[in-house]
Amino acid sequence: MIYGFSFIGFPIEYDAKLPFVLCENLRIDKPTERQLKVLRNYLDDLNPSEPFKDPFETKITVKQEENIGHIPVYVIQTTPREKKDWLYSVVKFKSTPEGYENISPDIFDLCLASLICEKDFMILYSFVNRPGFGFGNNLEATNHLEQIHTDEKEYKWDKSDLLNLKKIHSGVLFVRDNYPDIYHSLKLYQGIPKIVGYNELICLGLFSIIESVLTHNPKSATDSIGHQIKTKVKLLSKRFDKEVDCSDFENVPIDTLWKKLYDLRSRIAHGGKIDFQKEFQLLRGSYEVQVFLEKFLKTLLRNSLIEPQLYTDLKEC
Repeated sequence: MIYGFSFIGFPIEYDAKLPFVLCENLRIDKPTERQLKVLRNYLDDLNPSEPFKDPFETKITVKQEENIGHIPVYVIQTTPREKKDWLYSVVKFKSTPEGYENISPDIFDLCLASLICEKDFMILYSFVNRPGFGFGNNLEATNHLEQIHTDEKEYKWDKSDLLNLKKIHSGVLFVRDNYPDIYHSLKLYQGIPKIVGYNELICLGLFSIIESVLTHNPKSATDSIGHQIKTKVKLLSKRFDKEVDCSDFENVPIDTLWKKLYDLRSRIAHGGKIDFQKEFQLLRGSYEVQVFLEKFLKTLLRNSLIEPQLYTDLKEC
C-alpha cells in the first residue's frame, strides 16, 4: 500500500467542508504543513523566474490601462493573502500500485473524471511516500500555471460541485469495469494535447473521439460516419444533462450544423482550401469550431456515463 497526495492545479475557494470523500481511497483536503512545503518547493523548482505561487497565495487583479496605439496595456496587481487563506488544495490517496505506470489507478481515473467536469479541476502532479517517485507532466504543468497566473478568473466550488465531481468519478469507475469502449474514449480524450489556440490535428482528434463514442464501421454507402453522427447527435442532444451552446452558429438546426462540421473535417483530413468567409461561413472560424467540439465532446462523454447501455446500443445502430 502506498500513500500520497496530488496537487490540484487551480486556486479553488471551497464553500464546503473539507475533507470531502470522493471514494474509499480519495479525499479532497487542504495540505498539511509538510505537504504545503513540498508543493511550494515544487512550484519554485518548475521555473524559479516565474511567480507560480502567486495565484494560490495572493489575490490577483488584472486591469486594462490606456491603450498604446491599438495595443491594450494590462497591469497585474497582487495582494498577499494570509497563510490560512491560501488556495492550495490536494487529493490525498492510498492505493496498491500495479507497476510503475499505474502507481495510483484511483488518481488516473480521477484525472479522466476531471476532463469532463463542468468546473475547472486538474491534477497537476502527484507525490508518493517513496523517495524519487511521483508522476505528472512538468511541461504541461508549466504551461497551465503560466496561463492561470495572468487569469483574473476566480475558481469557486460549493458542495454541489464536489458532489458532481464525485458522481462523474463514480461513473468513470463503473464504465472502466463494465463498458470498456466508453472508458477507452475517455482515455483517448486524455491524450489530446492541451494547447492554447486552434490546431487542425487537435480538431481531427476531437472528431475521432466523438466517432469512437457514437459510430461503428459503415456497412453501406447510406451508413457513412457523417450520416451516423448527424442522426445520433440529433437524438442524444435532447437527452443531455446540459444543452450545448450553439449560439456561435446562429442556432441553425443541429443536423445542418453537423453536416457542415463534417464537410470541414473532410477538408482538414484530405486537404483543400478552408474559407470561413464563403463555403464555411456558417462555422464562423476555426477557433469557434474547436471550442464547440470540445464542449460537445465533454457533454457527450459525461452523458455516456449516465446512460452507458444506451450509448453502447446506439453505437451499433
